[in-house]
Parts: sequence; C-alpha cells; structure tokens
Amino acid sequence: MSDPFDDRLDRYLDKVRARMSWASSTWKDDQIAEIKTHVLDFYKAETAAGADSEEAMDKALASFGNPDQIGDQLHDQWKRDILKLTTLNTMRIGARGVSVLLTVLFIALAIGEGLPKLNQPFWVFAMLAMLVVMLAGMLLGWKYERAGGIVCLAGLVLFDATNYAVSGQLARPLMLVPFALVGTTYILCSVLDNNKKRSTA
Repeated sequence: MSDPFDDRLDRYLDKVRARMSWASSTWKDDQIAEIKTHVLDFYKAETAAGADSEEAMDKALASFGNPDQIGDQLHDQWKRDILKLTTLNTMRIGARGVSVLLTVLFIALAIGEGLPKLNQPFWVFAMLAMLVVMLAGMLLGWKYERAGGIVCLAGLVLFDATNYAVSGQLARPLMLVPFALVGTTYILCSVLDNNKKRSTA
C-alpha cells in the first residue's frame, strides 16, 4: 500500500483512539491493532478483486463505519469490561477473606477447646470431618475456584445431612451461611472467568 493510503488509515485509527479517552493504553493498542488488521485484510481482498487502491481503501474504511462511533462503542465496551472485572475481583477477594477468617477461627477453637475425645459418638467425628472438608474446599478455592467451591458445598451438604440424621434438625443457618456463600462465590467466579476468556478468545 502506498504512503498516502497508509496516512488515511492512520488518520482513521487516530480518530478511533481519540474517542477511547479513559481506556488503558494497552487495551487501546490491542483494539487499534485488530481494526488495522481487518481493514488491511479487506483492502487486500478488494484490490485482489480488481478495485484500484483508492476505491479499495474507501470500501475498507466504510466497512467499519464512522471512526467516532467506533471509538465510542469501544470505549463503552472497555467500561463494561472494567466493571465486570472489578465486580469479579471484589467477589473473589471477599470469598478468600471469609475463608481465611473461618480457617483462623476453626484453628483457634481447636486449640482453645481441643479435639473431641475418642469416646465420643461416631457422628461427632463425622461432622468434624465434614467441617474440615469445607475448610479444605475454601482453601483449595484460592487456586482452583470451581473445584474448591464444589468441595466446600459438598462438605456443607454432608455436614447438614449428618446433623439432621442425628438430631432431626438442620444445623443453624448462621453457622453454615458463610460456607455456602464462599462455595457459591467460588463457583460463580469460575463461571464468569471462563465466560470472559471465551468471549475474548
């Protein structure tokens, strides 16, 4: 492509970039590079079909539309992406924070109260094991969110089922809600993260 048409493309891209005022430089560079690639591919296809250089460039730029509108659309997309990322990170940090607090609380109670004596009924050790499973799931979620969330929720269900089988009542909601929230949040973060990766692939 000759320099005059390179200049036209550069001016077009500069207008698009100017509309993305708040977006990060890296993000803007990626979007501009993608647009440039598509425009040049369209230009080459038109010239291969017999169009002259000027006509091919006209069609290539027209295929993307008004640069101001394109820039505004990309800028709005960037703001939506940032909002989603902020929400996702807030959920993730919150779940991890609660997991640490619950783990510290469990260790403090184990040190202060001690573990059950060996002459306790089997169900006491079964419920203790389910509690450990829940805590392990929360810690596992730091690295593997979906697996950690599933383990945490599975332990919660088994804990409550054991409690119901023994006492005929479900465990106190106040005790189990934090575990349920952490497990559910881990799974939700994993799903949202995977959806984000697929949409940008």
